[in-house]
Amino acid sequence: MRYFYYPWEFKSTGQPIETLHNAKKLDEAGVIFEKADGRRLLDIQFKKSNLTEIFPCFTCTWLLRCLPFFKRFPCLVNTQTFLEVPRLEVHDETEGIFRNLMALEQCHYPFEAYICHYIVLLDYLINTRDDVELCCQYKAEASPSNTICRKKGTWYMKKMSTSGADCSNGKEVQCSEFIIDVENVGPPKRHSKCCIYKVSNKLREVKEEAYTPKLISIGPVHHVHNKKEHDNMLSCPLLYNKGKDNKKEQDHKKELENMEILKKRYFNEFFCQTTCKGQEVFANIIEKSEENIRYCYAEEISLPKKKDFVQMILLDSIFIIALFLRTDARGRYEEDDYILSQPWLEEGIKRDLILLENQLPFFILDDLYHHIGGFQSFHNSFLNLAWNYFFPYDNYKNIPNKKDVKHFTDLQRYFFYSPKLESTNSIIAHLYSATKLDTAGLNFKKWEKKTPEEDRRLLDIRMKKPNPLEICPCFNCS
Repeated sequence: MRYFYYPWEFKSTGQPIETLHNAKKLDEAGVIFEKADGRRLLDIQFKKSNLTEIFPCFTCTWLLRCLPFFKRFPCLVNTQTFLEVPRLEVHDETEGIFRNLMALEQCHYPFEAYICHYIVLLDYLINTRDDVELCCQYKAEASPSNTICRKKGTWYMKKMSTSGADCSNGKEVQCSEFIIDVENVGPPKRHSKCCIYKVSNKLREVKEEAYTPKLISIGPVHHVHNKKEHDNMLSCPLLYNKGKDNKKEQDHKKELENMEILKKRYFNEFFCQTTCKGQEVFANIIEKSEENIRYCYAEEISLPKKKDFVQMILLDSIFIIALFLRTDARGRYEEDDYILSQPWLEEGIKRDLILLENQLPFFILDDLYHHIGGFQSFHNSFLNLAWNYFFPYDNYKNIPNKKDVKHFTDLQRYFFYSPKLESTNSIIAHLYSATKLDTAGLNFKKWEKKTPEEDRRLLDIRMKKPNPLEICPCFNCS
C-alpha cells in the first residue's frame, strides 16, 4: 500500500522546506493550485516559470482571476507559479490506512518517512475553512486531512535497532508439513436469495438504537429465546453482561418478553376468527419453504433448528398478518385491541417492523396470506395490505411488483424510490452547499402537486434549466 502512493519517478532535491504556508497564503502570493491527473499521491510538483525566477514580483494572477478570458493566452499562463497536487479521495477507511502507514514508517522507515511528510504538508496546507474551499475550488483535494493527524514534529524518530533480526543464524530452517483440515465449510459467497443481514459493527457503533427493535422482535436475529445466544451468555458472562446489567437493558428484555406473550394471544385469536384451516396446514407450508427461508438470512445470523425455526416463523408470520388485518378493519377492533388502542405502541411496533434485522421474507408472508379466508376487509394481495399498513395515505400509488419486494425494509425503500426515476449515468464530480448553489444563481423550489394524479417521491429530485441558460450558459438573471 505504501509503494502504491509513490510517484513513478521519485526525485528529491534534499533541500528542507524552511517555512510551510497554508493554501490561502499561497493563493494570495500568486500560487495557482492544479489537480494532477494520472499521478501518484506523493507526486506533488512545484513549477516556476523562468520569468518568475528572474522577476519574483512579476505575476499575472490578478489579471487571470479577474478576467478568466485571458487564460486562453499561453504567454500569460506560463508566467505563473503552479502547485500540482494529485487528488486525495477521503473515504471512511482512509484515516485508518494512513495511520497504519505512518506507524510503519516511524518504526521501519524513519529516514524515508514520505507518507508522514505528506501528512505534515497537508496539515499545514489545509488549516482553515478557507483553505478547504480553495482546494475544492481548484479541485486539488477532496477534503481536509487535518482529521488524520494534527500533531507536528512526531514523524522524526531515531532509527530502531535491527540487531537480532536474523533469527536463523545462517542456518536453513527445517519446516514440517502442515495440513489444514477444513470440514463443513460452504463456498465463500452469499446465496442469491440472501436479503436479510446483520448490521455491521461499524454502523452499529454510530447509533445502535437505530437498528435494534425496542418493542417487538421478528425473526431470528433478536429472537427472545435465541438458545445459542443464551448459551454464549452462560459460557461468557463477563463478555455479555458488561454494560448490559443495568435497568435499561433489563426493561428492554422484559418488554420483548411481554410482546412475545401478546404475539401468542394474537396467534390464538386469529385461528378462532378466520375460516382458514388449522395450524398444521400453515406449519406444512413453512416446512416446504424452510430451505428457501433459510437462504434469505445471511450466514452470520444464527438460525434455530428445524422445529424451533418453523415455530418461530409461524408465530411471527401470523402475528404480522393478524395485526395488518386488524389495522385495516380498525373500526371493529380499535376500542378493545391492545395495540390499536394505544397509538404510541402502534407507531413503535410499526417502526420496529421496518428494521433490517427484524424481518421475515416477504414471500412466505404472501404464501400464508393466500390460505386465509373469512376475515373482514380481506385484500386480494398481501402486498396491498402491507402497503396500506405502512403508508395508509398513499392510496396504492406506484406499488412495486410483489416479486421485487424482499421484506418490509425493502418495501420502505420502494416507497421513497420513484418508478419514473431515470439515471443519466453521469458522475457528479463535486457537490456544493446550498449557500454556494444559491450564490451561483440556483433557485430552490418546493414541489407542489398540480393535479391529483401527479405524484413525486423523496428521491425524485430534479434540476431544471431554462432554455436561454442552455443556449448561453453565462446568461443568468438570478
